[in-house]
Amino acid sequence: MVRPTERRSWVAWVREAYQVSERRACRATGVARSTITDRSRRPAQEPLRRRLRELAGTRVSYGYKRLHILRCREGWTVNHKRATDFTGRRDSPSSAGGSSDGRVQRRG
Repeated sequence: MVRPTERRSWVAWVREAYQVSERRACRATGVARSTITDRSRRPAQEPLRRRLRELAGTRVSYGYKRLHILRCREGWTVNHKRATDFTGRRDSPSSAGGSSDGRVQRRG
């Protein structure tokens, strides 16, 4: 899967190399024009991610709900579901129901 930023740079290269319009470069490369014109409006999540990792590291026994409460007290106005995305606990095999070697164990 190629990211939109890589597609934008690819279309820009085609435009410069072949001296064609954006429309023709998109059509030749198979990239949707909306990918080129529309930019992400999402704010940067890196400071929030860093802070959540710090909180999760110092308060190991806290779950995502408690981390959300701590974050609200600090002034962050972000949805509570971000805690599950950024704490890093979803990536561990034990939280996914798998074993330490990455295999998923069947129940029953």
